[in-house]
Amino acid sequence: MCVTIKSFDNREIILGPAEITEDNVQYYCRHTKELKHSQISKALKFVRFNCIRYLGRSDNPMLEKLKDLYPDAKHFFICLPLNTKTYHNAFGLTFNKMPYTNDYNSSEYIIYKTPDGTFECNCQGFQSKKRKGEIIIEGSNCSHILALFYSFKLKRFQQ
Repeated sequence: MCVTIKSFDNREIILGPAEITEDNVQYYCRHTKELKHSQISKALKFVRFNCIRYLGRSDNPMLEKLKDLYPDAKHFFICLPLNTKTYHNAFGLTFNKMPYTNDYNSSEYIIYKTPDGTFECNCQGFQSKKRKGEIIIEGSNCSHILALFYSFKLKRFQQ
């Protein structure tokens, strides 16, 4: 059930589900070719299952491979997959992780801070918006970056 409100000019505005649950997490439906469910719900899952990790600054020698792929990056983060595994291997590193209740995905995503202070993600959703010129400046633009913003607010990265 969605929450609907009336705007000042009497238009109906649909705000999304009245309550966000694990049953309405956002996903790409290959049949309808669109995203389903709440981006917020998916981002909160990444935070709850400790999938957002700070990899380091771009001057870290261990991150040369990433620096080659993303030459403008200043800081790198990784979003680990939501699946039943207790670890994930990426870029020669092993990350211990909390297992998710089912195998939602198996890919990691790289989030990086650009010189202008915004964040980019290598996920299909972000890259598609970027190609179409639909990026919202200083917005999250994908659930992975939104999870990173939530992680910042929760002070997950102590340096």
